Order: sequence, then C-alpha cells, then structure tokens
Amino acid sequence: MNENSSARSDAGGSAGAGGFDFQDRVAAWFAVATLASEAAAPVQGLWTGAVEQVACETGEPVDDCRVHTTDGITLALQAKRSITLGTTKTTELAKTVRQFVAQYLLPEHDDDRLVLVTTSEASGAVRNDLEQALQRLRGSPVGSDIPALRLNARQVSAYKAFTAHAAREWEQQRDTAPSASELEGFLSGCCRSDLEGGWSNESLDRVSPAAAGHESRASW
Repeated sequence: MNENSSARSDAGGSAGAGGFDFQDRVAAWFAVATLASEAAAPVQGLWTGAVEQVACETGEPVDDCRVHTTDGITLALQAKRSITLGTTKTTELAKTVRQFVAQYLLPEHDDDRLVLVTTSEASGAVRNDLEQALQRLRGSPVGSDIPALRLNARQVSAYKAFTAHAAREWEQQRDTAPSASELEGFLSGCCRSDLEGGWSNESLDRVSPAAAGHESRASW
C-alpha cells in the first residue's frame, strides 16, 4: 500500500486528552520553554538561544504557532499530528507547503524557519526521508543538486514530492515559476521536527494541559 492510500489519517487531529489537541500541545511546549528560559535546551537544528516569545493564531499563512528566540531566530510552525507524503495538490502536505510558500513570500519573512511539527503518527516518509533530505540541503553548499546531496532513493522521492508542491504553489502565488536559486532559498528554510531532543527530552504527547493555561494560549 502506498503513502497516498494508507489508512493513516492525512490531517492533524485530536491529541485525545480531554480535547487538548496537538496544536495546543505544541504551544504549551514552547510556553514552558519560555518560562524555563536559558534552562531549556534548544532543539538541535531549529534554534540555539532561549525561547523568548510565543504567539498563536497569528493571522499569517503559517499561524499555528510563531516563536521568537534570543538568537534572532523566528520559527513559524504548522502542527500536524499525522500526515503522509501526499503527491497531489489536495493532500495535507500540499496544503502545508502552500502555507509555507505564502509565509516565505510575505515581506521580511524570508528568514522565517518554516517548521512542520509532527508526531510518530506521521508517515515514515515524512518523519525520516523528508526530514533527512531537508537537513542535507541545509547543510550543503548553495547550488547543490540532488546528486550532491547524496540522498537515497526514498529521500529523493520525498525531496521531489516536496519540491514539486513548492514550485507549483510558488507559481500560483507569484504568477511565475521560481528560479532554481529562489526555490533553493525557500527549501533551505523548511524543517520537519517532533521537537524531541530539546529541553524536555520527551514527546509532545507527554505535554500536559496544565503546562500552560489553555484559555490564555493566544500569546505568551
């Protein structure tokens, strides 16, 4: 069975704990990191300083959670409990890339780190292959082509699917296809993470609703 026909849900859903959904858990995770300040270790590859501000439902294209850190990094996060490597424009991945492109094309937002936050319920093609392909791109010299990235077959497939979505959405939003350098600039700001390995060293599924006030989660 391929990724598109998988019985796995292709959309974010309830985290199951009293209606406290996954987006809220992401916000709570960062809210606690804000309170912990320097004591909260960063997630490798996303930021290096301390979390200093968190905002949710910002009204921007990527609006689940917006995070500022003391080292000047801005994270624009889209939370998807489960998602597959969908290749058609109606899939949840295509919708996420559409939001990422729109965020990137906003004035003064091309330095935002565009982060797809998932759990272990996301497909392996997203959690492993796509994440590793994007990591390879960020760690490679500007102008590196696919052979230079030394990707395996699964990573190449994930990279091409994500890139195809990005190129299509860019052309639709700008009425012109992106150049190779423009597309590379966009892709180099994209990440996939489950936020594990950071200060809590725990999965988001273990974040308690009590970690941050649910009623006041719009901004910390």
